[in-house]
Amino acid sequence: MQDNTLIEKISQIILSYANSGRQISFEKHMQDNIKDTNELELFKSIWATAINFENWNYSDLKIGYKKTTEILKEKYNLEESVCQQLANEAAYQWK
Repeated sequence: MQDNTLIEKISQIILSYANSGRQISFEKHMQDNIKDTNELELFKSIWATAINFENWNYSDLKIGYKKTTEILKEKYNLEESVCQQLANEAAYQWK
């Protein structure tokens, strides 16, 4: 189980990307806004899970999106909106 404080901070930064105007890449946004090394390491783990090939090895991105949101929610106990944002950004990587 992950530290809830770290999860909350990372979740806020993830969700803030949607409101940022997307002037920079998602990963750059995260790197620029995460200041703590523990938060950064946790984000890297979450992001690696989100973009994992096994999640996206389907002809339909909708399947990968669904699988990714389910895995993120189960593994990291993230809120649905955070899982959806991560899955959206991961899907963009797999287009």
